[in-house]
Amino acid sequence: MPKKKPARSVEADVLESLRRKGVESDILSARLAWTELEGIRRYVSDMAERDRIFPLMLPTAQAGGRWSTTNPPLTNWPRHDPSQCPLSHKGSEWCPRDVRGTLLPDPGTYFIKFDWSAVEARLAATYCQDTDDLESFQLGLDIHTRTACRMFGWTLPPVQTDDLHTADSCRDWRVRYKWGGPEDARRHMAKTARYALLYAEDHRGILNAKGVEKLGYTRPQLEDFGRAYLRAKPAFVAAKLRAQQECARTGLARTAFGRLRRLSGDLRTRAKEGFSHMISGTVSDMMNLTLIGIHAQIPTCHLVVNRHDGAEIAFPESTSLSLSVPILRGLVHRSWSLWGYEFTCPASWSLVRPDGSQEKI
Repeated sequence: MPKKKPARSVEADVLESLRRKGVESDILSARLAWTELEGIRRYVSDMAERDRIFPLMLPTAQAGGRWSTTNPPLTNWPRHDPSQCPLSHKGSEWCPRDVRGTLLPDPGTYFIKFDWSAVEARLAATYCQDTDDLESFQLGLDIHTRTACRMFGWTLPPVQTDDLHTADSCRDWRVRYKWGGPEDARRHMAKTARYALLYAEDHRGILNAKGVEKLGYTRPQLEDFGRAYLRAKPAFVAAKLRAQQECARTGLARTAFGRLRRLSGDLRTRAKEGFSHMISGTVSDMMNLTLIGIHAQIPTCHLVVNRHDGAEIAFPESTSLSLSVPILRGLVHRSWSLWGYEFTCPASWSLVRPDGSQEKI
């Protein structure tokens, strides 16, 4: 079955490459903004006259192992925050509403949505036995501030939870490093580096981070941040390198559940794709097993959409929340044995009603 064209076009990739090379132009920025909205339009234009959709879900695994969803491809619907849209025009609405929010339950049903929290970062920390990250996740610490401290060689604050931004005991620390709170640019850079370099070949992967051009740094500065991040995470770098070398050598990669993927391309391509499959493919396996378990315990439910790290499940109103929520929480928050380590991942939860109202649960 042919794949639907992705939201990001080839043109957008070319424009992004120009931006990463240091090209600065209002026209370039406007064109990139236009391609983002055009990508959204392509997905939703054919549903303007449809009151209800009947997506086709197939257990034909994609490269990462996730089930395929077509007609329409709900998993590919882009996230879009109209409040952050760079385009505006008086008397006109150039920015659509969040297209994911247009998907509502049928009358007499409700959706339960869950999203695992930083699941790939947690899996990578588990596989690599990155003790600093594992401690941050386990104790609920502000992982991005801790990462910034490691990157820039600072002392850690007396309090390392989110309270560090306001706690009296951290006042001297905040003054010493001229800390700007949760939105401090250095904290944001640490967060950007974390996600950009998870699968990247080297420090230059930070140049591909979405929105990195808005941070106001030059290319050499960004590369320096990438180097600083990798220096601050020796366990992660060493374990990732070993895994990449093995994948490149054998042309094979396995998830934590043993699912095999054959790799093609040159050694560099196999190395990068192999480690990505080990982590992201494990997320897909976890999701597939979780969804199967949910349906086995509540046969009256059905899958609305499965995303990489979350899903939306529909239930008839006859299935009470007192039944559905505990079962879902038990399966989503379960403990997994992965690579010889115990792994759990928290999730966020929300309830969606047919009128579009949502509430956290």
